[in-house]
Amino acid sequence: MVKSFQPVQSTWCPGCGDFGVLAALKRAAANQKVPQHELTVVGGIGCSGGIHNFLELNGIHALHGRLLAQAVGIKLANPQLTVVAAGGDGDGYA
Repeated sequence: MVKSFQPVQSTWCPGCGDFGVLAALKRAAANQKVPQHELTVVGGIGCSGGIHNFLELNGIHALHGRLLAQAVGIKLANPQLTVVAAGGDGDGYA
């Protein structure tokens, strides 16, 4: 069960919205009691792409525009996983 995530120094700029996304992701995982080994975060391009680097769990940095395809592929390959796709507008619209 996810009890806590250890803090890691981020490279985001002060005031960046990715801090809020990271905090919300941590809170959601803890509230849903998702075991860390069953949670995979797929990051896209840009600053949001490295969000999985700040969590102690499985993650991958996807290619531009391939974020959702890779996340769906991971879920299809292992339906027991909880898969989160974290990307920006470049990934969503590509």
